[in-house]
Amino acid sequence: MQAFAAYSTLEAISNDNDKDIGRMKLAKNLAFLVDESSNLDVRRPKTRMELKRSLEFHIKKRVKEQYVNGKFQDLMVKVIANPKTLQDAYNCIRLNSNVDLGLDGDNISFESIAEELSSGCFDVKANTFSISTKGARKEDLVLPNLKLKVVQESIRIVLEVIYRPHFSKISHGCRSGRGHSTALKYICKEISKPDWWFTLLLNKKLDACVLSKLISIMEENIEGPQLICYPPKDV
Repeated sequence: MQAFAAYSTLEAISNDNDKDIGRMKLAKNLAFLVDESSNLDVRRPKTRMELKRSLEFHIKKRVKEQYVNGKFQDLMVKVIANPKTLQDAYNCIRLNSNVDLGLDGDNISFESIAEELSSGCFDVKANTFSISTKGARKEDLVLPNLKLKVVQESIRIVLEVIYRPHFSKISHGCRSGRGHSTALKYICKEISKPDWWFTLLLNKKLDACVLSKLISIMEENIEGPQLICYPPKDV
């Protein structure tokens, strides 16, 4: 009887040891899988969209740090006129153009742009160029140069942080990852057989009424005249 009890005890100990060994092997295998997975993540290069989201995240973090007492404070001076923000926006523009960030960039000084913006000396008109259209009704198309594009992209990302929760889900204009192609895809998918339509004036210029309404909306969420009054009304 004692021998049987001793055998049972040894068998139980052996089973416990086997279970412990099994657990150790399982833990090692899981640790190896986690380590291997992390190594794969390190080796795998980020996609263009992942890189862009990472750059935008840096800017969005700076914006959220300026939220005080229910409003975003001094966004032009503290966020937009920041060389790091301008460089992130510049790299977003390059990614939109399928340019490898590893290649040499343009000869552009983000520090000088930041200084001009923070001091209010940035000249919008001086950073544009015009193209004349052909035909009987000749018009001048005013386009931004690279410096102004960088400033515009910085402002776009900053404003998207503030107003994204208020955007309609069918809003596609000037939004990250959206544009005319996504708008057309939505129309083809969701509005296949429309029985209604409306007219849009594609060449209508921004008038004082629309501009004053835009400024009024911005003042509800933003504290700081530098951003609200940018660009100048005469541009």
